[in-house]
Amino acid sequence: MRAYLDRMFFQKLFRLAIPVSLQYLLHSSRYIADMFMLGQIGENSLAAVGLCTNLHMLFNSVVWGLAAGVGILGAQFFGAKQTKRLAQTVNIGVAASALLMLPLCLLLFLWPAGVMRIGTDQGEIIALGARYLRITALLPLGMTIVASVGAGLNAMGRPHVNFIFTTVAVLSNIFLNWVLIFGNLGAPALGIDGAALATLLSMLIEVAFIFVYLAVAKTAIRVTPLRVWRALDSQAVRHFLRISVPLTIGGVAWHVGAFVYQAIYGHMGTLELASVSMVQPMRTIMFAFFWGISTATGVIMGHHLGAGEFQHAWYRSQVLVAFGVGASLIAVLLVWLGEPLIFSLYGQMTAETLEAARSVLWAMLLTTPILAANVVGVVGILQSGADTRFVLFMDVSCQWLVGIPFCYLAAFSWHWPIALVYLAAFGEEFVKLFIWAWRFRSRAWIRRLVHDVAA
Repeated sequence: MRAYLDRMFFQKLFRLAIPVSLQYLLHSSRYIADMFMLGQIGENSLAAVGLCTNLHMLFNSVVWGLAAGVGILGAQFFGAKQTKRLAQTVNIGVAASALLMLPLCLLLFLWPAGVMRIGTDQGEIIALGARYLRITALLPLGMTIVASVGAGLNAMGRPHVNFIFTTVAVLSNIFLNWVLIFGNLGAPALGIDGAALATLLSMLIEVAFIFVYLAVAKTAIRVTPLRVWRALDSQAVRHFLRISVPLTIGGVAWHVGAFVYQAIYGHMGTLELASVSMVQPMRTIMFAFFWGISTATGVIMGHHLGAGEFQHAWYRSQVLVAFGVGASLIAVLLVWLGEPLIFSLYGQMTAETLEAARSVLWAMLLTTPILAANVVGVVGILQSGADTRFVLFMDVSCQWLVGIPFCYLAAFSWHWPIALVYLAAFGEEFVKLFIWAWRFRSRAWIRRLVHDVAA
């Protein structure tokens, strides 16, 4: 195995993983900034934005599912030196996701209160969340560009470009939050409306930077209405959809499940929902490490599989899983050390809410290494060879047959405290660990995809 673990391998891993981790963290902080700043206003605003964040993640899961297909195909096309096919795949991803996002944007704009009622029965939270959703209704449409182009750039080994885009967007978001939530620099204090407006404007800034870069940079990727139209070759579209549709269905089902979890917490009470919402930013920060490693793993595996280097893919995949688990232990340590500082940011929370949030945090830290192994193994390795139907079956089964029933029973039949209910929801990840490990050892995921489309 040592022959496959040279310095170039680790240099490539860090060159890909670090920018992607930072980009994911910064991108997620578009919502984290809202959470921390609204925590200075009160629990209802915090709980409302927590639900809205999960709703946006649910709708964006369609976009990210299609973008995952862009990344899988793009990495193999790049490894096979078929850059024109890579660019075509990006445009197909943009077209497919935009077509699906338009009705969802209308849903958020026209019926935001009805959507909020799915997640909570608290009247004030519904009213606050409806205002937030209406203002941010265009976010999923903006994500069509961010996700598909970003997946294409990652496949080309250029995650640092995505990191720059996201940095600009997040800095804009934080500044606009400070201005619009609290009424600084002469602006009116808009509260939750200001947070929503800042999030929307930062997305528009990010999309503008992407188009400027694509217009001036010398890359194979170009996104214009004409190029999108020309990319819609029937054979290429079918090939793309065969891989992307299972990922999209799985992503939607997973995010629906995540919203069901949030709804369970919401129907337990405002304290429970607020405590989970307080911990969510820390979970996002740690998940950023795992997502960066899994994305780097997917790109590296895709390049090897596209080039037909199957032995490289097999041995290096084992190292990458171990690396992901090691990174999770470091993340757990950092969050544990930073716990007092983290909770000091929530100045307006009651002592009961803070205590509940601390117990949820410890439940999360306990299960983090398993989550890291699953993210790297499933997203980074199994999906790199387009083992998407197996991943779909595994994800949906573990969540809907294990995690959600156990969480529901813990909350409403057994009346466990919120930390144990949160831990019960993790049952899906524990079961998933054994299933994907079996599939990994079978090597059924080691497949070259570029033969399916003529060069």
